[in-house]
Amino acid sequence: MPPPPAHAAGDELERLVDELLEKTEIPVDRYAVAATLESWGIRDVDARERHGRADVFSLADEVFARSRARLAAAPPPRKLPEREPLRKRVRLVLGWLARGSFFLIPMTIQLVFLFGLGFGLWLSLDFTTAEFTVIACASIASFVLSDGFIAAIGRLGSIYGDQGKHLLAQRALRRVLAGGAAVSLAAVALWLPASEAFGLFPLRKAALGGAYFVLLMWLWLALAILYVTKRRVAIVVTSTGGLGVIYLLTNVVGTNRHLAHLAAIGFVAASALAWGAWVLARRAAATAEELRAARMPRRALILWALAPYFAYGVLYYALLFFDRLVAWTAAAGKPEGYAVWFRTPYELGLDWALASFLPAIALLEYAINRFSHELVPAHERASGFDLPGLNRSLLRLYLRHAGMLAAALVLGTLGMWYFGLWLRDAYPDVSEIRDFFESPVTYDVHHLAVAGYALLALGLLNGVYIGSFQRPWLVVRAFVAALAVGGTVSIVLAVAVEYWWAAAGITAGATVFAALTTVAAVRLLRCGDYNYFAAY
Repeated sequence: MPPPPAHAAGDELERLVDELLEKTEIPVDRYAVAATLESWGIRDVDARERHGRADVFSLADEVFARSRARLAAAPPPRKLPEREPLRKRVRLVLGWLARGSFFLIPMTIQLVFLFGLGFGLWLSLDFTTAEFTVIACASIASFVLSDGFIAAIGRLGSIYGDQGKHLLAQRALRRVLAGGAAVSLAAVALWLPASEAFGLFPLRKAALGGAYFVLLMWLWLALAILYVTKRRVAIVVTSTGGLGVIYLLTNVVGTNRHLAHLAAIGFVAASALAWGAWVLARRAAATAEELRAARMPRRALILWALAPYFAYGVLYYALLFFDRLVAWTAAAGKPEGYAVWFRTPYELGLDWALASFLPAIALLEYAINRFSHELVPAHERASGFDLPGLNRSLLRLYLRHAGMLAAALVLGTLGMWYFGLWLRDAYPDVSEIRDFFESPVTYDVHHLAVAGYALLALGLLNGVYIGSFQRPWLVVRAFVAALAVGGTVSIVLAVAVEYWWAAAGITAGATVFAALTTVAAVRLLRCGDYNYFAAY
């Protein structure tokens, strides 16, 4: 049938626009408009006969275009979020920075005991180089194998805890702890025969390292429970109590130093685990009645959801420590029976460079909370007609955080460098300080590694943003590429030049990691409106 007169069709379209805006306020897209028209009983035949359009979707296109044009000319009033008072904003920022800096408290206590009384929770200045070697390797293995479980604890504990499903949190964390304990025992059961078969360490030293490894891995898992339940004071109390156990056993009872350390690590792990179990039990008992019936998803779904976070934890520490193992293996002059031998100047250079990285850790906690805090207000301030403006605001927030991180890294690097030189010149008669700066290898390793730790911090910041889009596999793939490049550089340079050139591997790997994650984060933020919609 022929279409009605043009002016009549226009009047009908304007009427539909009026009704649509009254009903939906701001139409989303042509499909939403078509669905609304169909809910009013408009069919394809009605679109042809009454409005002169081929079908409902053609009519929806016209109505949608006129609606957006009208709204663009006269945008509806929006209530913008009120800016928080300055006092509240300052309090929030200080709280975020304090939480990010919390790890410095137990670390500082450990260092005070180590250099003041000669021992830490699992180290002692009285250890021989052979003991340092095997305990350092045990510590590295405990970090690498436990961090995947720690990531799972943080993920499940946060998700179920924030939802008020504390019974599920308790059950889930028990399973993760059981899995971590099983892996630690399986690893140490394989470690002893592997060490013997490949001549890594003498049997007694390998057994000593295995004991440290198991207890340290249990320690990290137990402390993770306290961290995810936000019992940070408990972490300080239990860790300090372990140092007290060492002092009593060695200075009062007269126990062997290694037995004292193992007993102290076990004491801290058991205390932290008991404390965490008590907190979880109290929360589980207080779970709301309507949430008690909640059940965990199928195991396969949980494992798939946790897989990228588990891989993240393992690969992070593998990248962080791989160059050490290469350097300690490639260096000449190892005693008979040792395939790996601790190199003090190399380790001191890395520690000096790593100290520059510490201020960035506090800033990462700030960035995580700041981004989460700003996300909803950014959406509320943005107009639905200016989605590129929303994406630019998210990109500007990222660039501000990257700039703050760069400033913190520069200040940390310069501060630690000149602080070290000041210590060297101010206290030349203190043997511990004099020995720290005695070898030129320490300076060379510091120069090779310090840029790598800075780039690693940038990559971790990118990971915060990428994770907010629920795209953790992008970070995992970047870690895999970084480990491949960094490991290759470490091995080639340590063999072809000098063992301490292995430190260049952390910089090479971190460069790859930072580059890949920066590209991924910027791409996601440029289409932030869509990517957030797709993620949630």
